[in-house]
Formats: sequence, structure tokens, C-alpha cells
Amino acid sequence: MFFEAPHRIAATLSDMAAEFGAQRLAVVARELTKTHETVYRGTLQELTVRAAADENFQRGEITLVVHGAALAAGAVDEGELRRTVDILAKELPPGRAAAVAAALTGASRAAAYALATRGSSDPEVPQI
Repeated sequence: MFFEAPHRIAATLSDMAAEFGAQRLAVVARELTKTHETVYRGTLQELTVRAAADENFQRGEITLVVHGAALAAGAVDEGELRRTVDILAKELPPGRAAAVAAALTGASRAAAYALATRGSSDPEVPQI
């Protein structure tokens, strides 16, 4: 979620399309909770084109919401794996905690086991 000045919204959308991908979904909300509230939905590319064509698009207080990026196929969220292993390791032996964490997060059992056996004294493992 971003708050952007009206005179910069067109350039911001263009930059976001270049960085995040033109097909990333987004919403531009203008003048929320006010009489002239307007909500534009589409891809960053579509919103960039609309910003250039619609003079009202660049007026008022603007809130921009961009859809999050999906993990690539087979990718593992390392933070989620660490949190899952930390929670399970408090209740289960390391091998079992690693197996369950791997099943829940899609990570390899070896990666989960390495986290489960390195102990809570490691500064890389967050304390919950």
C-alpha cells in the first residue's frame, strides 16, 4: 500500500509496471471516504494508460494498493520455514519437527532439519 501525490501518480505507476511487471494487479483509490471517491482497478499497465488519459485520475488524495508477488514455483518462504520450525521444535524432537515443517511449508526436510538442530542460541533464529 502506498500513498502518492497526485502529480506523481502517472510516473509512479509507470515505474511500478517496469519494476513489478506490467501485469501485476493494482488498485488506485482517489479521495477515499469523500464525495468524489473513485476506485480504479486493473493491471499496472492498464492503470498507467488510464492515468495518462483521464485528467481526474491525477487529482486529490491517492492511495495505491499493489498485489503482492507470488512465490515462484518450488520457492520456499524462508521466514515462514524458520517460524514453523521454531514453533514445532519446542514441542517435538528435531527430526519430527523438521518433517512436519517441511510438509507445511514445501521446504526440503534437510533444510528444515538444519534449522531444527542448530539450536536457539543461533542469532539467525528469531526468538518467539
